[in-house]
Amino acid sequence: MFFNLTKNYNQFICSIGNDVIAGPFKGMKYILKSIGSCYMPKILGIYEKELYPTLTKFLSTSDMCINIGAAEGYYAIGCALKFPKLQVIAYEMDERGRECMLELKNINLVNNVKIKNKFTCLDFDSIQNISNSRVTYLIDIEGDEKHIFSQYYSHFNNSNFIIELHDEKSKSIETKLKHFFSDTHRIKTIPLKNKHINDLPIHIPLLLKLFKKELIYKHLISEWRQYDQSFLICEPKFE
Repeated sequence: MFFNLTKNYNQFICSIGNDVIAGPFKGMKYILKSIGSCYMPKILGIYEKELYPTLTKFLSTSDMCINIGAAEGYYAIGCALKFPKLQVIAYEMDERGRECMLELKNINLVNNVKIKNKFTCLDFDSIQNISNSRVTYLIDIEGDEKHIFSQYYSHFNNSNFIIELHDEKSKSIETKLKHFFSDTHRIKTIPLKNKHINDLPIHIPLLLKLFKKELIYKHLISEWRQYDQSFLICEPKFE
């Protein structure tokens, strides 16, 4: 029997709407596209869910979140919504990403997010000047981490870091970053795992009526990663 994926996919979207339905950003109104990553895991609230406890813990004691490589703003706008007193600065070099992020910001009526272009090392200087307290950095820049961490700034001592590792591009990045933060931060890695049907926050029979089981994974759950990835978590030793 021919399986009309588009028809059933659209039916499913219509049934749940385009608000995030679970996770820390539950209730966030979302746009109809994603830049550089999968769309449906974000709507379902399971995108990179391994990070949620650490991210929530860090932001609950932070005054500022710096999101470098913010794409369309899933984290930047989501964090601003969940923590309305938090100042969020989101850097994204892709113009499409910045446009989508502005749309996401507007439909969610948040006013504690600043959207900026490409991040450079000089931006650390400006952050150093405006921040007198705890900063959480959330960084996903496709392997360019090794270029921005060339100098240690004093505000790093009181900053949290969540850094996506892209070691398929440079096997030395994780080693370099661990050495960079070893004296001042407690360091661990969080691997990203393949998602399973049990990760879904909604009732399975509804999905099984619309999708074959293998297509639930392929089109709704999978984050389409071509290699194993993990996040480096750096938390200050001295508080």
